[in-house]
Amino acid sequence: MNNYAPIVSNLTEGEVKVNCAHGSKDVIRDLPAELRKEGDKVLFYHIKGGVLEMKDNKAIILAD
Repeated sequence: MNNYAPIVSNLTEGEVKVNCAHGSKDVIRDLPAELRKEGDKVLFYHIKGGVLEMKDNKAIILAD
């Protein structure tokens, strides 16, 4: 969602889906095996919790 107000939010245990539409296939292929992959452009990270910050059309996730 482009150009929305900045937000900071808590994250609970679950999966974070990362769409790597502009990422290199080589970079994604060489990531650690514990990441669940769907095709060559989508990754799933399991997290125990954390914080999400959305600002200037960018997301920053600090997670455990």
